[in-house]
Amino acid sequence: QVAAPAAARGIVGAAVTDAPTTDATFRYRTFEWRTSCAETYDYEYIIAQQPAGGSTARNALSAAEERLPRPTSGRSVILVPSVSLLCNGKEEMRPLATLLSQRGHRCYMLEWPGWTSDSQVNFAMVRCRVKELVPEYEDFFCQALEHIAREEAAEARAGVGDGDAAVPPAPRICVVGAGHAAVLAMRALQTLRGWRGSEGGADPALDSLESLVMLAPTWRMPRYGLLARFLPPERASRLIGMTLHSDTRLSRIFQGAHFSARRFKRHFAHHRSPGKERLKAVAEWFFQRPRPYVQTDAAALCGLLDPPGVEDAGGLAAEVAASAGDLRSGVLVVSTEVAGGRPHPSKELASALAARDGQVRCIELTAQSALPHESDTSAVQFALDGWLGDARQEPP
Repeated sequence: QVAAPAAARGIVGAAVTDAPTTDATFRYRTFEWRTSCAETYDYEYIIAQQPAGGSTARNALSAAEERLPRPTSGRSVILVPSVSLLCNGKEEMRPLATLLSQRGHRCYMLEWPGWTSDSQVNFAMVRCRVKELVPEYEDFFCQALEHIAREEAAEARAGVGDGDAAVPPAPRICVVGAGHAAVLAMRALQTLRGWRGSEGGADPALDSLESLVMLAPTWRMPRYGLLARFLPPERASRLIGMTLHSDTRLSRIFQGAHFSARRFKRHFAHHRSPGKERLKAVAEWFFQRPRPYVQTDAAALCGLLDPPGVEDAGGLAAEVAASAGDLRSGVLVVSTEVAGGRPHPSKELASALAARDGQVRCIELTAQSALPHESDTSAVQFALDGWLGDARQEPP
């Protein structure tokens, strides 16, 4: 897949030809994901990076076929989307990845198993007990981050794109997690640091995971529906999920309510966004993807995807500060104030962090939705560029 032609994006003065053009090439790679049940699956992720020709118009096929050089900025960014009833998976991060790649960064786009466009990967979660979902996801993100870090290290050692360099620069990776993914990504990084310590020595590949950006972080989903409010979460999740998979008269009534326009409107985050119609079309399409409803929709409605052990913003702030001390370049928290909406929990976290002395920087964006990387992509890209290019980020 490639970016839309320049004319379609409304770029004034761009040359118009019959051949597709691309500013950022999206390439698909896989790694072997091993579940807690010892089953293995080919998990597909996306790499976004400008082709070697830079920002000039190129033939899309030749751009996709060429071997990627090392990113010109020296930075790679792993983008992990949020999770919710209407989450868009990797498509949530595609506009941000496009802008970052145009700035010379390499971007990796991940998505949550169970919420992808690959039904085989989605239904791999069926065997996971709902109360074990969060540990399963934390382990998955550990595997994904380790895989990318080791691939980057191997590529740097091989000197890809640095033919004349005697010592290729070491990779430098920033992990960006949105919403609930911010907390799970932080814990995955903590776990990887623990692995390195238990093996007794430095691990250059894992050391390249040097910073974390928590983008509008959240840690608690609202409970919706009578079952979610009044039954234990595990039991409610099973009842809701199995009803969504059933084919009885009562289940069809329940399914009609679950997939209704009213339910969609309640969970849709972009009512005030300028690109509302585009975002709505993407969300509607993804809302119909095949998935195990017990481990996805029902788990989200019952709060079973909330990171355990986080009681309030103060407790999470202590964990973030401790994690920042273990990362070479620290942590950036991007809080958001939703224009005309309710206060976002990320503001509470930023306030709690303001009283702490550590490697945690906080900035605030006024966005049109609770997912600023979708509604206000340029503002988020500008904030990330500032973080990645900060002098404090230079390696020792």
